[in-house]
Amino acid sequence: MREYGHLLSDSRITDVIKKQVETFDRTTISLFQDILKCVGRKPKSGKRKGGIKVHTVINVDEKVPKTVWFSHAATNDHVLLNKLKLDPNTIYVFDKGYNDYKAFRLFSASGTGFVTRIEDNAVY
Repeated sequence: MREYGHLLSDSRITDVIKKQVETFDRTTISLFQDILKCVGRKPKSGKRKGGIKVHTVINVDEKVPKTVWFSHAATNDHVLLNKLKLDPNTIYVFDKGYNDYKAFRLFSASGTGFVTRIEDNAVY
């Protein structure tokens, strides 16, 4: 790896863009859904979200997560953006579940890069 690592496509990212790349996403774990059917808040849709969300931040050059954060299943994904320590030498990659225009403004003001898909109903 030391000798030929620079030839591997995923190991050249830092060489090309001169920044770290971190990706993050989340998964929901239902907790005792069959036993505790009344767990979680009940929104108008009637769907309960009894469980926890696991948010994971991974540096693409490393094999283990940099950050693992747990929240209630009903917590909106974009709350994680407030927990990031913005680094102008990092580009963050995330899905549209994390869309938060106030956070995007902070990213831009601090010179921190980010990549995401825009929501279908976004006004721009």
